[in-house]
Amino acid sequence: MVFGAATILSGFSGVFCDQGENIYMLSLDRLIEDCAGYWQRAIASAPRSTTKAYMLGGLSWFAVPWAFASCLGMAARAAVNNPKFPTYPNPLSDAQTSAGLAAPAAAAVLMGKGGAVAILLVVFMAVTSAASAELIGVSSLFAYDLYRTYFRPKASGAEIVRVSHYFICFWAVWMGAWATILHKASIDLGWLFYVQGVVLSPAVVPIGLTVTWSKLTRAGVFSGCIIGAVLGMLAWMIGCWKIYGVINIENLAKPYSAVCSGLTGLLFSGVITVLVSLFRPANYDFEDTRKIIIYDTTVLEAETSSTSINANPTNKDNESVSDEVKKDIEKVQVQEVSTPNSSQLGGQEVDLQTLQRIFKRATLYSIALTLIVTIIVPIPMFFSHYVFSEAFYTFWTACTIIWVGMSGIFCIVLPLWESRKEMGIIGRGVLDLVLRR
Repeated sequence: MVFGAATILSGFSGVFCDQGENIYMLSLDRLIEDCAGYWQRAIASAPRSTTKAYMLGGLSWFAVPWAFASCLGMAARAAVNNPKFPTYPNPLSDAQTSAGLAAPAAAAVLMGKGGAVAILLVVFMAVTSAASAELIGVSSLFAYDLYRTYFRPKASGAEIVRVSHYFICFWAVWMGAWATILHKASIDLGWLFYVQGVVLSPAVVPIGLTVTWSKLTRAGVFSGCIIGAVLGMLAWMIGCWKIYGVINIENLAKPYSAVCSGLTGLLFSGVITVLVSLFRPANYDFEDTRKIIIYDTTVLEAETSSTSINANPTNKDNESVSDEVKKDIEKVQVQEVSTPNSSQLGGQEVDLQTLQRIFKRATLYSIALTLIVTIIVPIPMFFSHYVFSEAFYTFWTACTIIWVGMSGIFCIVLPLWESRKEMGIIGRGVLDLVLRR
């Protein structure tokens, strides 16, 4: 139960505060994934399709930790006495488990070198996807929210792109340096998973209120985040000391320490944010959030080239120029094309009433799924102290396989089906182009 609470605090805060980060943790009993850029992608998506995409995406994501924990996690536990197990006859140590070596160990026993290579491929794809999302998310924040807002308000689109490239290079070096430091300090993914909730939970409520509460003020946001973080850190240290007796790296990453800090930061930051904002409330109408800012126009430039051909019929060189070549000689003009507006980019604009209906439907779906996953299913099983029988575990594994299959359909088959018309148009265009040649 405590681990579940720490997982919810860490995962919830990571998702809520995330702009471009994936954290994948392969271990004996969990594989956690915080996928990237939820805020940016939600804002950039078409309102009519966002709810369905996020609901199906959440259901598909849940199969990843569930399948890895139920299959490879339990397989690693069962294969400890197999001579092919990497650490036979000893089980994996706590450090090895926390480093995520349970999944490759189980895969190596079950499928040999091919299984280990498959896990390596999964980790490689996760890391590259995570790094890509993080770089794009952070560079967008730096380029638009920092550089353009405070340093160069009149920066052009080309300058913003160039600056974002600089930030990408800087952040790549920064991530590599911190990864090296943490590795040398023997801080693994398990430690970071717990501490993530400690660091990020004070920002959850203030960030949520920025898009939902019109009376929120800057003072409320800053005071809630800062004071909540300070109180969360104090609860982290005091809880670790009172419960485990000693404050060290190992004890700070244990579930009770993480829960003490995460709950303190989450609750107190929310209370402080609301109280400070109510002291001198704002009256924001969210009108600016419904506008898409067009930074500049797009200019298509080409060198103006002209070819003069002497029309004298006595010139033999001119006579050798075929009519087809003459048609291909064009004078390219410089054109200025306005950046398309929101209606041109996303089809018809959605009115506020439709958005309210979409919001209510999304809220209903989210509350129902949250209750099922966090309360209705796990809480009765916990308090009943139910021990899985062979038949029930078979049913559990079958549900896992079915869920993974449905996730594959949602992520692979459904996108292809929904884009069949567009793919047909592209295919016919390519075929027509080939046949013309």
